[in-house]
Amino acid sequence: MARPPAPRAHLPSSGTAGEYPAPLRSNPPGGNRARRRAPAYHRVMAEPGSYRDLFHRSGRAVSKLAQHQPEVHENFWKVHEAAMRPGALDRKTKELIGLALVVSMHCDVCITMHARDCLRAGCSREEVYEALNVAVMEGDGPTMVYAGWAVEAMEEYMDGRVAAPVPGPEEHAAHHH
Repeated sequence: MARPPAPRAHLPSSGTAGEYPAPLRSNPPGGNRARRRAPAYHRVMAEPGSYRDLFHRSGRAVSKLAQHQPEVHENFWKVHEAAMRPGALDRKTKELIGLALVVSMHCDVCITMHARDCLRAGCSREEVYEALNVAVMEGDGPTMVYAGWAVEAMEEYMDGRVAAPVPGPEEHAAHHH
Protein backbone atom coordinates (compact mmCIF):
# COMPACT_ATOMS: atom_id res chain seq x y z
CA MET A 1 0.00 0.00 0.00
CA ALA A 2 1.41 3.39 -0.95
CA ARG A 3 2.16 5.89 1.78
CA PRO A 4 -0.14 8.96 1.85
CA PRO A 5 1.43 12.23 0.82
CA ALA A 6 2.89 14.18 3.73
CA PRO A 7 0.98 17.30 4.75
CA ARG A 8 2.62 20.70 4.77
CA ALA A 9 5.48 21.02 7.25
CA HIS A 10 3.77 23.44 9.61
CA LEU A 11 0.56 23.67 11.57
CA PRO A 12 -2.35 24.53 9.31
CA SER A 13 -3.84 27.88 10.25
CA SER A 14 -7.36 26.47 10.23
CA GLY A 15 -9.34 23.34 9.65
CA THR A 16 -10.51 24.51 6.24
CA ALA A 17 -11.58 22.09 3.58
CA GLY A 18 -8.80 20.87 1.38
CA GLU A 19 -6.17 20.68 4.11
CA TYR A 20 -6.15 16.88 3.89
CA PRO A 21 -7.22 14.21 1.40
CA ALA A 22 -10.88 13.16 1.29
CA PRO A 23 -12.03 11.01 4.22
CA LEU A 24 -12.01 7.23 3.99
CA ARG A 25 -15.49 5.87 3.24
CA SER A 26 -16.63 2.27 3.25
CA ASN A 27 -18.92 2.91 0.26
CA PRO A 28 -17.79 6.08 -1.47
CA PRO A 29 -20.06 7.53 -4.12
CA GLY A 30 -19.38 6.07 -7.53
CA GLY A 31 -17.82 2.78 -6.48
CA ASN A 32 -16.06 0.72 -3.86
CA ARG A 33 -12.63 2.32 -4.16
CA ALA A 34 -11.83 3.76 -0.77
CA ARG A 35 -10.43 7.23 -0.64
CA ARG A 36 -7.42 7.97 1.52
CA ARG A 37 -7.77 9.84 4.73
CA ALA A 38 -4.92 11.58 6.48
CA PRO A 39 -3.75 9.31 9.31
CA ALA A 40 -4.69 10.40 12.82
CA TYR A 41 -1.11 11.44 13.51
CA HIS A 42 -1.42 14.10 10.80
CA ARG A 43 -4.66 15.48 12.20
CA VAL A 44 -4.07 15.76 15.96
CA MET A 45 -1.18 18.22 15.84
CA ALA A 46 -3.06 20.23 13.21
CA GLU A 47 -5.88 21.07 15.61
CA PRO A 48 -5.99 24.69 16.73
CA GLY A 49 -4.54 25.59 20.11
CA SER A 50 -1.15 25.63 21.70
CA TYR A 51 1.20 22.76 22.33
CA ARG A 52 0.76 23.35 26.06
CA ASP A 53 -2.99 22.96 25.59
CA LEU A 54 -2.36 19.64 23.86
CA PHE A 55 -0.14 18.56 26.76
CA HIS A 56 -2.83 19.43 29.32
CA ARG A 57 -5.67 17.82 27.31
CA SER A 58 -3.70 14.61 27.13
CA GLY A 59 -2.94 14.67 30.84
CA ARG A 60 -6.62 14.97 31.67
CA ALA A 61 -7.51 12.11 29.32
CA VAL A 62 -4.76 9.79 30.55
CA SER A 63 -5.63 10.47 34.20
CA LYS A 64 -8.99 8.79 33.58
CA LEU A 65 -7.20 5.67 32.37
CA ALA A 66 -4.68 5.79 35.22
CA GLN A 67 -7.48 5.62 37.79
CA HIS A 68 -8.15 2.02 36.78
CA GLN A 69 -4.58 0.73 37.18
CA PRO A 70 -2.48 3.44 38.79
CA GLU A 71 0.50 1.10 39.23
CA VAL A 72 0.91 0.85 35.45
CA HIS A 73 1.22 4.62 35.11
CA GLU A 74 3.36 5.02 38.23
CA ASN A 75 5.78 2.41 36.90
CA PHE A 76 5.91 4.13 33.50
CA TRP A 77 7.07 7.37 35.15
CA LYS A 78 9.57 5.51 37.37
CA VAL A 79 11.13 3.97 34.24
CA HIS A 80 11.07 7.38 32.53
CA GLU A 81 12.89 9.06 35.42
CA ALA A 82 15.45 6.23 35.69
CA ALA A 83 16.18 6.35 31.95
CA MET A 84 16.56 10.14 31.94
CA ARG A 85 18.84 10.26 35.01
CA PRO A 86 22.35 11.41 34.03
CA GLY A 87 24.88 8.62 33.64
CA ALA A 88 27.28 8.02 30.75
CA LEU A 89 25.02 10.48 28.89
CA ASP A 90 23.98 13.76 30.46
CA ARG A 91 20.33 14.80 30.75
CA LYS A 92 20.66 17.23 27.83
CA THR A 93 21.84 14.48 25.45
CA LYS A 94 19.12 12.14 26.66
CA GLU A 95 16.44 14.77 26.04
CA LEU A 96 17.73 15.34 22.50
CA ILE A 97 17.61 11.58 21.87
CA GLY A 98 14.14 11.42 23.39
CA LEU A 99 12.88 14.27 21.21
CA ALA A 100 14.29 12.68 18.05
CA LEU A 101 12.68 9.35 18.96
CA VAL A 102 9.21 10.72 19.71
CA VAL A 103 9.29 12.77 16.50
CA SER A 104 10.04 9.55 14.61
CA MET A 105 7.22 7.82 16.50
CA HIS A 106 4.79 10.67 15.69
CA CYS A 107 3.76 11.05 19.34
CA ASP A 108 2.10 14.46 19.63
CA VAL A 109 2.10 14.84 23.39
CA CYS A 110 5.54 13.29 23.78
CA ILE A 111 6.87 15.97 21.42
CA THR A 112 5.45 18.75 23.59
CA MET A 113 6.99 17.22 26.70
CA HIS A 114 10.44 16.56 25.23
CA ALA A 115 10.60 19.95 23.47
CA ARG A 116 9.96 21.59 26.83
CA ASP A 117 12.38 19.28 28.63
CA CYS A 118 15.13 19.93 26.06
CA LEU A 119 14.92 23.60 26.98
CA ARG A 120 14.90 22.83 30.70
CA ALA A 121 18.02 20.69 30.21
CA GLY A 122 19.80 23.62 28.55
CA CYS A 123 19.66 22.54 24.90
CA SER A 124 20.24 25.30 22.38
CA ARG A 125 17.98 25.83 19.40
CA GLU A 126 20.82 24.62 17.16
CA GLU A 127 21.25 21.38 19.15
CA VAL A 128 17.52 20.69 18.90
CA TYR A 129 17.53 21.38 15.15
CA GLU A 130 20.43 18.96 14.62
CA ALA A 131 18.75 16.21 16.65
CA LEU A 132 15.52 16.74 14.68
CA ASN A 133 17.39 16.54 11.39
CA VAL A 134 18.81 13.16 12.44
CA ALA A 135 15.22 12.02 13.08
CA VAL A 136 14.21 13.28 9.63
CA MET A 137 17.15 11.48 8.01
CA GLU A 138 16.07 8.18 9.58
CA GLY A 139 12.36 8.81 9.26
CA ASP A 140 9.94 9.56 6.49
CA GLY A 141 7.73 12.39 5.25
CA PRO A 142 5.55 12.48 8.37
CA THR A 143 8.70 12.59 10.51
CA MET A 144 9.71 15.77 8.71
CA VAL A 145 6.30 17.26 9.51
CA TYR A 146 6.57 16.26 13.15
CA ALA A 147 10.09 17.69 13.35
CA GLY A 148 8.64 21.01 12.18
CA TRP A 149 5.95 20.78 14.83
CA ALA A 150 8.61 20.04 17.47
CA VAL A 151 10.37 23.25 16.42
CA GLU A 152 7.11 25.17 16.78
CA ALA A 153 6.45 23.63 20.21
CA MET A 154 9.97 24.51 21.36
CA GLU A 155 9.65 28.06 20.05
CA GLU A 156 6.28 28.45 21.75
CA TYR A 157 7.91 27.61 25.07
CA MET A 158 10.97 29.80 24.32
CA ASP A 159 8.96 32.81 23.21
CA GLY A 160 6.35 32.57 25.94
CA ARG A 161 3.59 32.96 23.36
CA VAL A 162 1.10 31.23 25.64
CA ALA A 163 0.15 32.79 28.95
CA ALA A 164 -0.27 29.43 30.71
CA PRO A 165 2.71 28.37 32.83
CA VAL A 166 4.99 25.65 31.52
CA PRO A 167 3.77 22.44 33.18
CA GLY A 168 6.38 20.75 35.34
CA PRO A 169 7.05 17.00 35.58
CA GLU A 170 5.13 16.84 38.85
CA GLU A 171 2.06 18.36 37.17
CA HIS A 172 2.37 15.96 34.24
CA ALA A 173 2.70 13.02 36.64
CA ALA A 174 -0.32 14.28 38.62
CA HIS A 175 -2.39 14.04 35.46
CA HIS A 176 -1.34 10.42 35.15
CA HIS A 177 -2.20 9.18 38.66
